[in-house]
Amino acid sequence: MQYTYTKEDVEQIAFCDWLQIQKNKGKVIEYFAIQNENKMSWAVKNKAHLFAITAKQKKMGKKRGVSDICVILKNKVLFVEMKRKAKQLKTKQSKAGINISKEQLEFLETIKKSDIADGKIAFGAKEAIEFVKMYIT
Repeated sequence: MQYTYTKEDVEQIAFCDWLQIQKNKGKVIEYFAIQNENKMSWAVKNKAHLFAITAKQKKMGKKRGVSDICVILKNKVLFVEMKRKAKQLKTKQSKAGINISKEQLEFLETIKKSDIADGKIAFGAKEAIEFVKMYIT
């Protein structure tokens, strides 16, 4: 089976490759992807079954808007919402037509209330890397 990668996937893979190098250097304690997307509708034909899966996941703690990547540093926990690269800002909440959900914005606002957490919507791996570099160099 061959998988296809979206532009966002490619950017996230590049970011995770960089994070692994930083982990190997001892600058990052741990990082992981938070599998929070719900793109099962194409795979589950029975809508009742899909609803049951979604309800179960919600009971198990799945929340809308949680960022894609969590990076654990010695004194900080970072959350990065990955978006594909975009060349110019179109609106406050969207770069070049890339959707940012209300829940994603609310999640980042909520975690910034913590003394130990920060977060960012990163448009491409380069922006994500620059964000983490602010805390590790």
